[in-house]
This record gives sequence, C-alpha cells and structure tokens, in this order.
Amino acid sequence: MKGKIALEGLEFHAFHGVYPHERESGNYFTVDIAVEADFSKGASLDDLEGTVNYETLFQIVKNEMEKPSKLLEYVADKIMQEVFLQLPSVE
Repeated sequence: MKGKIALEGLEFHAFHGVYPHERESGNYFTVDIAVEADFSKGASLDDLEGTVNYETLFQIVKNEMEKPSKLLEYVADKIMQEVFLQLPSVE
C-alpha cells in the first residue's frame, strides 16, 4: 500500500540568504514536505518500523534549517539527501 505523508506549515527562524543582512538577522521560513512510501508493513503489523516516522521527518527538516546556507535550493537538496539516507522506505 503506497501512500504519502506530509508535514505542512513547519515554521523556522533561520539564517539563509546570499546577503550579509539575511545571514545576520535571519528570516522566518515556512516549510512543507511530503514523502511517498510503501506503508503495507506498518499498516498490517501496527509497527512504526514499517512506516515513515513523522518525528524523524520533522527532525531532518529542523536540523537542516538550522545550518546557515546561501540558497534555499541548497537547503532543500540537503533535506532530500537526509530523508533518503535516514528513511530508506521513502521513494
């Protein structure tokens, strides 16, 4: 059973931007993330190991948002890399 899990409206104050003032004072960012995975194991066994843990997904986004970067595209790519690394069931 394939499905999608989404976290929407995650708010962070972070220090991303090309210009010095963006990296010094920071800005507020809202992040939405959706991932697809096979949830068959989690659904049939009632086991967290067979699904995508929302807490892990949130922590990945939070950790990457805390690292100052010049480009949001870079941050998005780092989030994607960590999702695939830490959550192997995500497609």
